[in-house]
Formats: sequence, structure tokens, C-alpha cells
Amino acid sequence: MPERKYDDDDGRVIADMSGIERPSMFAANPSVFEQKKTEQNHQPLTIERELSVWQMTWLSLRLVLPIVFAFLGAVALFLLFCQFVWLR
Repeated sequence: MPERKYDDDDGRVIADMSGIERPSMFAANPSVFEQKKTEQNHQPLTIERELSVWQMTWLSLRLVLPIVFAFLGAVALFLLFCQFVWLR
């Protein structure tokens, strides 16, 4: 099949995809996975300190409670608005 030529084609390469291999659609190529495993020579992430159940509970509450209080405050303000302004 001959290569197409367009009028506005100046021959520049926008994205060179020649170095990317096409993955197999139905079967995994084990050599690719072996190569990727050898390229990644890093240690797995580890937690530097152990957190007790109480510490994790306190941490999660500290993160969630401001959001809960903001939501409850918005609901309270809406109810006050409805009672004193809207439904008068």
C-alpha cells in the first residue's frame, strides 16, 4: 500500500509511537512482565510507625468531624432562614 501524501503535510512527526509495543489482546506476554519487574528495583512502601486502634479512630474523627459540623451548621442556618424569613 503506497504511503499517502497530503497537501498540508510537511513531514514532521508529532508523536513517535515506534518505541511502544502493542499489548496482546488475549494472552499475556510473560517476557514483557519479567522485563517490567526487573526494571522496578524499588522497595515496597512501608509504614514507619504502627498506629493503635484508638489512634486511628481519633485521627479519622479529627478529619471527619469538621465536615460534619459544617454540614449541620448549614442545615441549622437553612432551618432558621426558613423559619424567620422565607415562611413568614
